[in-house]
Amino acid sequence: MRNRGFGVTGALVVGLMVIAGGLAAAEVGDLSLPQFGGPAAPAPVPWNGSPEGGGRALIDDFNRANGPLGPDWTVQANTFQIVSQAAVGGPGLALATHNTATGDTVEMDIAVDGTNNASYAAAVLNYGAGVTNLFIKIQNNGGTQYNYLGCYTGNNGPSFGLGFYALSQAFTSAHLRVNVDAGRNVTIDLTNVNGGALADQQYVCTGAPAAEGPGIGMGGWNSHSTIDNYADGPIPVELQRFTVE
Repeated sequence: MRNRGFGVTGALVVGLMVIAGGLAAAEVGDLSLPQFGGPAAPAPVPWNGSPEGGGRALIDDFNRANGPLGPDWTVQANTFQIVSQAAVGGPGLALATHNTATGDTVEMDIAVDGTNNASYAAAVLNYGAGVTNLFIKIQNNGGTQYNYLGCYTGNNGPSFGLGFYALSQAFTSAHLRVNVDAGRNVTIDLTNVNGGALADQQYVCTGAPAAEGPGIGMGGWNSHSTIDNYADGPIPVELQRFTVE
């Protein structure tokens, strides 16, 4: 069972480019990288009052029995399952794409399960061949809170823009929105952070590769992050879920 979130205030813009002298992936080490040494999906239903209008909609709330994602999804790598009415990827580098939904925006509610294990939840955009698609992840690099983001391609690498980047403030749950614009700038918004207890965060990764396709999807690693309320447009805050029990 998950509790509904509450409104948030404020926004923290972290940057539009890599900050010289900042915390680099090479200094920290991305634990998710190798360590050396069916039926057609139903048409989406737009949210009432959505500023984007029809076609911007909830795609999957995952509110069904534990087991496979179902016929609307294709698991491209490793394993994705529904667990307690949320999507969970892993234990390996998992990636799933939706069979019909496309767009330049992905939204989802993400949370860590609090078991002190590294994991991530990722938004996938511009999927085609599975090589240079956008792969934007929020990762807890050990511990019980998310503390990094990654602007990657393919299935967890190579990187672009900010690369593997320390979050301004660690958290356990949030609403994640990822959008890529015509200039190939990827904006990552984290709202409803810890149910509104923490400030919003925003990051921008510039220099994204050209879109290889129109598909969207999600990624996961190590089975300790949940993805809920997957959408291609705005989800009202009263419908966002932010805790895992």
